[in-house]
Amino acid sequence: MPKAKNKSADVVADVVSLRWLGGNSLLLAGVLLSAVAVIQTTHECRQHYATLQSLQSAEWSMQEVWGQLILQEGAVANHDWVENAAMEQLQMHSPAASDIKVLWR
Repeated sequence: MPKAKNKSADVVADVVSLRWLGGNSLLLAGVLLSAVAVIQTTHECRQHYATLQSLQSAEWSMQEVWGQLILQEGAVANHDWVENAAMEQLQMHSPAASDIKVLWR
């Protein structure tokens, strides 16, 4: 009789160890999948951060160019600058008083 108890105890131990092994296998698979997901997410985050930094660098360059264009626009809009450019580059001049004609309705 004692051997029968040993056999049944061995069967119970085998079933328990299979359940333990199955449960731990699921836990191990879950941990491995979680680790792979963390690695993937970290990699994507670093890629997005590198893209963000390059876009910010481009933005700063564009802001600098925009500021230069605003300054240039202010200089070009100056009446004296326009008059000098018309006289020097286009050989334009103000008309003489005798060349001005006033039209009345």
